[in-house]
Amino acid sequence: MAVTYSDVEQVFAAGQPEGLAAAYSMWGALIYTVARRGSGSAEAAADITQRTFLSAWHGPRDVSLDLKARLVLTARTLVRRHLEEQGADRAAQAAADAVIDRVVVRDELTALAEPSRSVLLRALAPPGTRPVPVDANESGGPFPADAVLAGLQRLEHGLAGSRSV
Repeated sequence: MAVTYSDVEQVFAAGQPEGLAAAYSMWGALIYTVARRGSGSAEAAADITQRTFLSAWHGPRDVSLDLKARLVLTARTLVRRHLEEQGADRAAQAAADAVIDRVVVRDELTALAEPSRSVLLRALAPPGTRPVPVDANESGGPFPADAVLAGLQRLEHGLAGSRSV
């Protein structure tokens, strides 16, 4: 049986130590990637990742955001602090935010079920880079509206709270 987000959140919220391990197992790579790509430093990323999970573990458990969104938001905040401490200007911080946004969106897109994932990936691809149909069954034409809508709704839910704006 696969462990779901809901399972991890319940064990984590109950304060059970295995909840911290399960959360790290489920989202550790994402948080490290956010920290690494945002900070530009492997050493800072390791520290930010550790601080993110410890902050979530020691912080309030009953909040409106889901655990994944809280972790991403905490990591984003710690990346900003790191960049400020390094003397980064606003442009560098904005660039780091944009990189983090791309990492989070890509993570959410890859978590979508088919056909929503492939339809959204095609729809969001820059013009001129969309895949050419390989057979007559793939029209490459209009995107199925129901698959686009379902994918966008799941994407919206997954991204909710990952940015403090």
